[in-house]
Amino acid sequence: SLTLQNGQIITPPTLEDDLKTFVGWFTDSALTQPFNAGTTISNDITLYAKWLEPYTIVFSTNGGSAVSDMQVKRGSTLSSLPQTTYSGHEFDGWFLDSNFNTQFVLNSTIIDSNKTLYAKWTKLYTVTFIENGGTTVADKTVRANSTIQLPSISKNGYDFLGWFIDEGCTTAFN
Repeated sequence: SLTLQNGQIITPPTLEDDLKTFVGWFTDSALTQPFNAGTTISNDITLYAKWLEPYTIVFSTNGGSAVSDMQVKRGSTLSSLPQTTYSGHEFDGWFLDSNFNTQFVLNSTIIDSNKTLYAKWTKLYTVTFIENGGTTVADKTVRANSTIQLPSISKNGYDFLGWFIDEGCTTAFN
C-alpha cells in the first residue's frame, strides 16, 4: 500500500515483479475502486496495489522424466523449456494439445492462460547386425517407422548376398 498526504497531486509509481502483473492502484482494500492519477488529495489516503497472479504451466511428460510446474508472468513468452528424458525414445517437442497438432514455439507462443504442455516422443529401436564371420558392423539406432541405410560387409572368399531377419538366412530384410 502507499499512503498519500493532504494537498498532494500524485501519479503513483508503476510497480514491477518478475512473475505477478501489476494492474494499478486502488482506493479500497477490496481493489474495486481505481485511483485516478493526477488527482489532488484532500485527505490522507492509502492506495492498494492490485496484482494478477502468474499463470501456471503443467508438463505432461507422457512417460518421460518428471518436470515441475512452472509459474509464468501473464502475456510473456518463454525462451526455454525444461528438459525431460524417456529411455528408448527421442523427444520431438512440447505441444499445446494431447493430439500433438500444435507445437509450443519458444519466443513466440504468448502465455495467455494456464497451460498444459504435452511431451511428444518417438520410439527408438536398435538394429543389431550379426556378421557371421564378416567385417564388424556397428549397431544402429533407428526411429520407429523410418528406414535405414544397410551397411556394407565383406568376408574373404565370399560374396555378400544381403541382410536377413532370420538365423537361417531365408527371409531377406527390406
